[in-house]
Amino acid sequence: MVDDSHGIGITGENGSGVFKTIQALNPKELIVCCSLGKGFGIQAGAIFGSKYRINKLESTAFFGGSSPAAPANLATIVSAENIYTAKRKTLKHNIDYFINNIENLERFKWMKTHPAFSFSNEQLNKHLENNNIIVTSFRYPDETSPIMSRIVISAAHTEEDINRLCEVLNGY
Repeated sequence: MVDDSHGIGITGENGSGVFKTIQALNPKELIVCCSLGKGFGIQAGAIFGSKYRINKLESTAFFGGSSPAAPANLATIVSAENIYTAKRKTLKHNIDYFINNIENLERFKWMKTHPAFSFSNEQLNKHLENNNIIVTSFRYPDETSPIMSRIVISAAHTEEDINRLCEVLNGY
């Protein structure tokens, strides 16, 4: 079982996430679940698997008692395919632009084609904040854990935004 909430709509061929990649490993059985909120921006979830497994899941009280996605949300995915495709292309450009303009990329944990760049340096986090750049930061798994921070590049960022981010990061 794989949770692809951070990949579906963003990574993989046409935003298909990791299903094909994991499937190529020949697992005995593959079930992929995901939120559609991150990559598609809609309130819904999905489960992918074999016909047998999906039929089994559909026959459970848990499935029957779950709220379905709003029809308008599902219609959005279908109707906005061209928009999603264009935004994925812009996102890929922005990720590549960031990677090509940042020094010391090794200070981040990141995966090719994914827009998140994680780090645990509290001083870097403070440096960004002092330069009016706010990143996602939290202590995980509890409040005594080291801080985990994440820079997330989006399709909404401009090259000017990314240049500013790189300038601040490169100046650290």
